[in-house]
Amino acid sequence: MGAWKNNPTAWTYRWQDCTGSGHCKAIAGATGRTYIVRARDIGYRLVVVVSAHNAAGTASDPSGPTPVVTASCSCSLLRAIDGGPRYFANLGSHSAWADSKVLLGGFLEEPASATDVAYDAKMGNNVYWNLAGPSGGGSVDYNVIRCPSHPSSTDVCADGMHVFAPTRDATTGAETIGWAGLDEADLRFGSGSGGFVNDSSGDNVKGCSPSSSACGYSAAGFYYRGAPLPVSGPAKLRYPIDGRAIEQGMGESVLFFAQNPEAARFMAYSDIESADSYWISAGPSLDGFTTACRMVPLADPRCADYSGNGTGLTSAEEDLPANYAYNVTRLEYLDRLEGKIKPIAVDVETDCPFAAPKPCTTPPQMTASAWHALIAGARGIIWFQQDFGSGCPTDYDPFYDGSDPANANYGCHYTAGYTVHDMVAAVTAFNKEVAALNEVLLSPFADGEVSTRADVSVMAKAADGNTKCWLFAGAGQPARPPADGMAATFSLANRYSGPVAVYGEGRTVTATDGEFTDAFANANAVHIYEIPAAC
Repeated sequence: MGAWKNNPTAWTYRWQDCTGSGHCKAIAGATGRTYIVRARDIGYRLVVVVSAHNAAGTASDPSGPTPVVTASCSCSLLRAIDGGPRYFANLGSHSAWADSKVLLGGFLEEPASATDVAYDAKMGNNVYWNLAGPSGGGSVDYNVIRCPSHPSSTDVCADGMHVFAPTRDATTGAETIGWAGLDEADLRFGSGSGGFVNDSSGDNVKGCSPSSSACGYSAAGFYYRGAPLPVSGPAKLRYPIDGRAIEQGMGESVLFFAQNPEAARFMAYSDIESADSYWISAGPSLDGFTTACRMVPLADPRCADYSGNGTGLTSAEEDLPANYAYNVTRLEYLDRLEGKIKPIAVDVETDCPFAAPKPCTTPPQMTASAWHALIAGARGIIWFQQDFGSGCPTDYDPFYDGSDPANANYGCHYTAGYTVHDMVAAVTAFNKEVAALNEVLLSPFADGEVSTRADVSVMAKAADGNTKCWLFAGAGQPARPPADGMAATFSLANRYSGPVAVYGEGRTVTATDGEFTDAFANANAVHIYEIPAAC
């Protein structure tokens, strides 16, 4: 501790991971006098900030940094999924179902009948992330979602749909596992605690008071806790604060533009977080130097240390499925600053969310993007299924239009070579694969088990009580597009030798003394490897 003046009566500790340039981030929960180094600290220097306290106040002093943490053994460390395996059950019985599933579903869908719900269930969706209401009508009859209302429909009741609902009404029931709060408070209202005025009906937020102030924290807090109250007019939420999980979405301010301490405060207002940054379809709006500075080292010429002279990202670096991993790791980083790791869902666009001439995503890009989010640690995928730019008049209903051969939009080409039905078929195939691997994906991470020098994003999972080790690999890393036809060599800490099954592809590769090599055709390539040995 060194020498302190004025007779301190107590000390507190805060451990940090620091880069060589001196950028430090607090390690969640690391507040003891000692700290056990983890796999996540590899590549960082450790610093502990010691605070001394007495009746007159507090003074703090950081230690000198340790040497860079390196792996001292060829081994893996098991780490629970974000939030832990019983995260939702600990919130309350209403939300406990969410612990058992990778959450998959559309944003602002409009189920108007049991037929519509059956389409979603047949696609493999299991949750509605907010609801737009039948044909944009607002209120939803939850009886058409809940299984007991139509028990003869095996498509629906085999597993059932669930809801993060925007409202509670007389029809709300067991299907509602959580509440959908305010979307993008950071982008709408800024990082501030100014007065917040909401609509007296609870239908729509109104804004900050005075209008020139920033009130994003107040708005997000109101939708999370029911407080602080608006500065004028009656306060009304469309749902109760009753212990169910509350999901609120973050926008590009949290992802890119707000300073880290300001962005981290928004993490306190959700039980499950999401972030929407549509890398494929947003066009050049995400290629500026400010975006690059969040994704590459400050000295990188694409960033140029926030000087305004950075080159930003190229089109190839921006239009990259691997970038969806950043949406997860950014929120994880902010969670650590805020002090609590929570589950994260990632928005992935399914067609053309923006008006022409901005691009549409294709089914291969879409599914690769979703896999990169899961590889980074996401616990859910939010399919942003609105289509406002393709020329196919599907609006809020492309999932239903693309599921019904009699619908005029079923065969409509939303982009060259792909129909609305092709998109639905791709979502269905992805959801089916994720459902088959659900228990694996909810298993602990095996940090340090796999490494590669190739431009590949990888995740290892210790499944079946760690009797099997699964590797998930997607071509590319954030802002680092892979070369077409790239060969990637993977090194395994368990030193396994023998055949490795490539899941769903009907082929195997061979590992020798813990190494195997496989090819990745392009930036949309994802391979899953089943290794018959513990991580």
